[in-house]
This record gives sequence, structure tokens and C-alpha cells, in this order.
Amino acid sequence: MNLINIIRKYQKVIVAFSGGVDSSVLCQAAHLALGKAAIAITADSPLLQESERTDAVKVANIIGIKHIMLKSDDLSVPEITVNDKNRCYYCKKFRFNNMCLWAEINNFSYIIEGSNLDDKNDYRPGMRAITELSSMVKSPFLAAEINKQEIREIARKYGLPVWDKPSQACLASRLSYGLNLTDKRLSQVDKAENFLHKFINGQLRVRHHGNLARIEIMPQEFPKLMENNLRTKIYTEFKNLGFTFVTIDMAGYKMGSQNAAIIN
Repeated sequence: MNLINIIRKYQKVIVAFSGGVDSSVLCQAAHLALGKAAIAITADSPLLQESERTDAVKVANIIGIKHIMLKSDDLSVPEITVNDKNRCYYCKKFRFNNMCLWAEINNFSYIIEGSNLDDKNDYRPGMRAITELSSMVKSPFLAAEINKQEIREIARKYGLPVWDKPSQACLASRLSYGLNLTDKRLSQVDKAENFLHKFINGQLRVRHHGNLARIEIMPQEFPKLMENNLRTKIYTEFKNLGFTFVTIDMAGYKMGSQNAAIIN
């Protein structure tokens, strides 16, 4: 059964929409399958990068799907802010519970979200929350056995501008486990990454280890960071943001690298 037919059987859906390639394809597919019976909701959270919020609004307008920014006060939940290895589980459960409540009040049958086959190969505690809410939260890419590369191909077929957008994760994923989530720390990494994007191509992350910032970029971009003028600019900017030490991860960018501290 293809993606459109799977979504069509849900009759009336909310798309959990981040503005990334996965949820953008879901939005487009849901709009094609159900028209006005599908809407997109973005969790308006301090864990969401400003650039992701902007992309979500832009892509929803391109698709033509109704888009709602639903306030999500994630930092009010102690189990989330303590930032242990189960943070993603508590965060997903909090957000999807809020969405389920909104759906029930507004007579929507299901919420659909963008987990795909590749997510089974990484440490994804948030998927447990989705499983627990499976009576109302559905994962069409898993049902259709679609992986990340296939999602990108569908996005390109649909003409979505995010088809080649680098994978993203919430700002909390930048903080080392055990380092409490605060507005200040989340803002530090968001501003630091926005600054680096002015000079560095490809995937990048700024990992927050308290007073130390660990920069992850693609290895081919390493020479840029060794240029004296840029090196000085980066150090000065990061120091102004509140970091005492700034280091480069010699292994380069790696998705979910913070998980290395908790996975043997």
C-alpha cells in the first residue's frame, strides 16, 4: 500500500510538522490524500531552532496546508529539563499528549508523524512514546516501509524546497546528557550554529558541554577553521556567547554523537 493510500484511510489527520524533509513530505502527502481534512501542527517550543520555525511556516504555505503553531512549554517538565538519556521519551510524550488533547477537542481522528525505517538503527527513546500512543499516533513511513533516502526522493518529486535539507534535531540534542536544559543554553547553541553557518558548508553541530563548546563539521571543511581570521572570529563570538573553551571534534560531524556517552 503506498503512502497516499495509507494516509487516506485515517480520514482526518494532524501532521506533526517540524519543517524538516520527513514531516514536509508527510504534509504534502496528507494534503494530497485528504485536502482540508489534514492540517499541520508545529510544537512551538524553546527546543525548536528559529530557522526550523521559519522553514515550517514557509513549507506549509507552499503546500497550502493549514498550519498551527501550538505552544509547547517543554522546559516546564522536570523530566525533560534534567536531560538524562530518556529526555527524548519524555519530550515526545509531553508534546504528543498535548497534540492528542488538541485533536480530541477539535475532532481529528489521528496524528501522523515522520519516523522512518532508518530511525530503527539509532538510539531513539522518543519512539517508545509514539508506540505507547499508537492508538492515536501513526507512523505512515514505517507502515509503507520507507527509508530516509526514499523520503528525499519523494520530496524532490513533490518539488519541496527541503528535499536536500540536512537532517536536523532539536536544540536539546546539542547539550551533553546531565546538563540541565535552560533557555540560556539552548539559545547559546542556536546562536553559535547560526554564526558558523555563515562560513561553513554542510552539516554542523555545536555540542554544549557546560563551559566548553565542541564544534562538529564535515572533515572537508576543517581547513576553513584553521584560517587565522575565521578562527579568531569564531573564538570571539563563542566567548561572547558565554563559552570559556572552544574545540573542534577531530572525528567531524556525526549524527547523534552525544549518544556515545550512554551507549556501549
